[in-house]
Amino acid sequence: MTVNLEKRGVSLVKDATRGVTLQKNQAIDLTELGVLGAMGAMATLNAINSRGTIPNGINGIHVGLGWDVHRGVQADLDAFIIALDKDDKKIDRLYYGSSKNSKGFLTSKDGGLLHTGDNLTGEGDGDDEVMYILFDKLNHHIERIVVGVNIYSARLPFSKVENAFCRILDGRNGDLIARYDLSNNLGDTYTVNIGEFIKQPNGNWVFAAIGEPTKDKSIGEFEKNLINGVSNLSHTSAPAPQGQVKPRKKIFGLF
Repeated sequence: MTVNLEKRGVSLVKDATRGVTLQKNQAIDLTELGVLGAMGAMATLNAINSRGTIPNGINGIHVGLGWDVHRGVQADLDAFIIALDKDDKKIDRLYYGSSKNSKGFLTSKDGGLLHTGDNLTGEGDGDDEVMYILFDKLNHHIERIVVGVNIYSARLPFSKVENAFCRILDGRNGDLIARYDLSNNLGDTYTVNIGEFIKQPNGNWVFAAIGEPTKDKSIGEFEKNLINGVSNLSHTSAPAPQGQVKPRKKIFGLF
């Protein structure tokens, strides 16, 4: 199978000021938050226009990644998702090389995982990359969804990237579920496991905050070690997720 490594960019902005407090290694049932209560009516996904606007009314989970240019040196951070079955076998991966659907989104095979596009520089305010998890569209064999961040080609470690963060939001109202500061706590590492969405026997999904940096230098290496059950954790202290976030400049509404 040919893997498309061509990288194109789009920058998005989102603001969230409300939050649910969640600490590292703590899990929260998304049904209790009502995240899955309004999944029946999905908004029509329109193609992203040249200004980077995205559709209103998308339900599910919003994963936002942002960072700033470090003293003129551009860094390319990539948000990704690996979807596994009950035996931890890979079903799909969502990343900058995924195929695009007819609406212009990078997408998983089932359409339940969407990526709005790759930002190569981190320029601009707010979220530079956004992914969505649409639970009612997921392959029913998916029982574990791993969310991670990698620095492309290991050009710079997280310690050299300014104001890098990743946040998990309730897709209906923008409420913050978890947020990580990636710049000050990950040292000279290139990949971090942000957290995992885990399907419960009753069909509910829970989010487990992890925030563990690894020694993996690529998404492929992280995926291989994840599937093989190889622990490749760095000794660097992982960032604790924060329950509140200061408002960032809002240019385009999302929810």
